[in-house]
Formats: sequence, structure tokens, C-alpha cells
Amino acid sequence: MKPIYYLYTKAFSDFGSRMQFIGLTNALLMSKHPELYLMLFFLGRQIGGMMISYLAGVVADRYSKRRTMIISELASGIAVLSLVFIEHPLFIVIIAFLLGITYTFFDVSFRASIPSMFGEDRLTETNTLLVRLGATLSIIGFTAGGFISAFFSYKYLLIFDSVMYIGSAIILLKIHWKEQTKSVQPDQQKNTVRNALQSGIYMFLLTVGFVYPLAASAYQYALPLIASVKEQGDLYNGLMWSTVAVGSFICSLILKKQVINEKRYIVSLLLFAIFVSLTFIYELTPVTFLILLLVGATEAMVQVYHYTLLQRSDEHVRGRLFGLNTLTTRCGFLVGFGLVPLLVKITSLPHGIWFMQAMLVICCVVHMCRKYHS
Repeated sequence: MKPIYYLYTKAFSDFGSRMQFIGLTNALLMSKHPELYLMLFFLGRQIGGMMISYLAGVVADRYSKRRTMIISELASGIAVLSLVFIEHPLFIVIIAFLLGITYTFFDVSFRASIPSMFGEDRLTETNTLLVRLGATLSIIGFTAGGFISAFFSYKYLLIFDSVMYIGSAIILLKIHWKEQTKSVQPDQQKNTVRNALQSGIYMFLLTVGFVYPLAASAYQYALPLIASVKEQGDLYNGLMWSTVAVGSFICSLILKKQVINEKRYIVSLLLFAIFVSLTFIYELTPVTFLILLLVGATEAMVQVYHYTLLQRSDEHVRGRLFGLNTLTTRCGFLVGFGLVPLLVKITSLPHGIWFMQAMLVICCVVHMCRKYHS
């Protein structure tokens, strides 16, 4: 079986995970202490992934990435299925922590395997397809999850998600690609990672891996707030997120044949910061949706450029770079969602958003200045 078919299988697995997310959060909202358990749920997912990020990179570099992906998918399927039989909110939090671990093992190995699975000459095409599938299924998955959870039972979502995880593992058993599994000595590994990080581009990518989620978390936090001032706030909130997804989808079609380089990556980051800042200059108007379309487009650009540049790294160090990238990204979102409410409380919603976008702009400017003077 050709590896390209697995991208569609993974898309359905991600689709199930989005519905599962809606189902579990709805289940926690019905518990005795919904605020506490929701906080623990989100923290569990992040902390589980943060704790294991670098180890996941080491495993990806030393052992078979395909085997790691299979084990991770099977473990995720079993973990989700167990929630059908045990409904206690604390158990849901524990499973969220375990899913943070298994997803990190899978994602690091998967992202690091893309050059081997599809060829280095098809990195841009593959990453744009992933963005396109993700944007499409984000719209359908969250909507379907909310509908099924509201009118039937969230357990149907869990069963579907579990089947998708296990199905993904079965498909992986039938797909093979050439892997570099030759181990390097620990001292050689340290030198390889150190040498890679001394390269300006990889250090910049990992720095952006932290700063970009800070900027992204700001507008993700703020969108529901600006929607809530309207009479039909839920409708406007859904429409705004759908608009962002449509922007990502359209942009992924354009990016398919584009040349990927560092300059375009920096431009995409700056455009993202500018468009997000423009979104919060005025209250919610039709112009806001046009700007959010551009926000979604630049999000797609950043994601494709970021992953493609990382995937061009040496195969012996690629897994650990993706592990470090996962660590910085999760830390960025964790800090962002904690910092933005404080900034909004101290200043105002627009000023808090602009401050976070300014950090991303400063990061890009500092990198360009260092590169120019080096």
C-alpha cells in the first residue's frame, strides 16, 4: 500500500479526535466541578506532551519511526475506549494526560518520517495536503462532535475515535518505507544536536516554536470574547473559526507548488502578526471576517514553511529537532493561555493582543539583524 493513502487515514483519525475532544469537554461540563476538571483536562494534555517531547525525539532517531507510530496509535485507541466503561471525570483527566504522551510520540515520529515516506522533493506538497485536510476536518469534526454529543451520547464519539486509532495502526502495518535506523553513539548524538542548533535557521525555528504559539494563543483566546458581545455569540464564534479554516484551505491550494525558504517563512510570520492585530482594531464587523480569512491563510503558510524547513534537517537529528519543537510549542501555548488573560485584565483586549503580536515581530527582527551582521 502506498504511503500517500495513509494521509487520508490519519485525517479520519484526526477527525475522530476532534469529535472526541468536544465529547469529553461536554462530559466534564456536566460534572460537579466543571471548572476544576476542565482546567485539569487541558493541563493534563499539555503536561503529558511536554514531559515526553524530547524523549519522543530520541526514540524517533534511534528506533523505527513506523513501529513507534503503530504502538502509539494502538495505545491511544485502547485509552480512549476505556472511557466508555469508566466515566469518572478524574479518569478522563488521567486519559487526557496519557493521550498527550501517546500523541507526542506519534506526531514526532510521523513528522520526522515524512521525507522518507514521500520523498524530500514532495515535502511542500505533502505538508499543504495535511493543512488542507486539517482545515476541512476542523470545520466538520467540531460541528459533528457537538451535534452527536448534544443529541445522542458522547460515548459514540469515543467508540468512533477508538476505532479510527486502531484502524490507523492497522493501515500502518500494511505500509512500508525505507527508514534510517542506524544508531549513533550518545556523544556523537549530542554533537549532532549541538551542531544543528548552532545553525541559525534551526535555532530560529525552535525560538519561533515558542513565540508563535504565544501570538496564536492570544487571538484564539480573544475570538470568543469579541463574539460574546453579539446576541448570537455562539453563531458568530463558529463562523469566525470556520472563516479561519476556509482561509487555511484556500492558501494550501496556492502553496502546493511554491518554493519554501527562510525569507518567505519570516514574511509569513510578520503577515500573521499584522493581520491578527488588525482583527482587533474595531468591533466585530464584516471586515473582521475578511481579515480572519487572511489570518487563516497566513497560519497555513507558517505551518507549511515551519514543518518543511525542519524536515530538511539531517535524518540523524530530525527526530530530536521535532521533539524540541513539540516541547517549545506546548510551552508557548501553555504560557500564552496563562499570560493573555492577565494582559487583558491589566490593559485591554486589543492591547493584550497587540503586545503578544509585537513579541513575534521582535523575534523576527532580532533574527534578521543577527543574520545581517553575522
